[in-house]
Amino acid sequence: MDSGKIQMALTLFGCGVAAAALLHRLRHLLSKRKNQSIRDHLLRSLAEQAKDRDAVSSMFGSRRATVIASCVNSFIVAAMLMSLVYTPLKLTLFAHLVIGYFITKKIAADSKQPGHERLGLGHKIWYQLFYASIWPIILITSVR
Repeated sequence: MDSGKIQMALTLFGCGVAAAALLHRLRHLLSKRKNQSIRDHLLRSLAEQAKDRDAVSSMFGSRRATVIASCVNSFIVAAMLMSLVYTPLKLTLFAHLVIGYFITKKIAADSKQPGHERLGLGHKIWYQLFYASIWPIILITSVR
């Protein structure tokens, strides 16, 4: 492949990502109006976007808990990326998360906050990753 084709492919990919991001941002505005005036439709869509933001910022109960869980998840993702060089460590961390996923699946489902259905797939995976990563702590506290 010559550099012109690679540049064209990257440009098209970038345009596709930008278009997808724009549609994701405007998805509430592009929904059906339900016999509403334009003003009411705009106010409803802005209110739904605010509900989505609130659901994301309080997915672990409070904003503080969400920040702490996001820090834990960021540490786990960074550890996974750094361990790509070391195969045994990568497999150990991956096995820890898989075991944790199956052990805490019910616990994570029971502890969902109101508005959890408003979360996107990425946020739901982020939510499950937290519970899968702290499964030894959950197991120890449930035995006591």
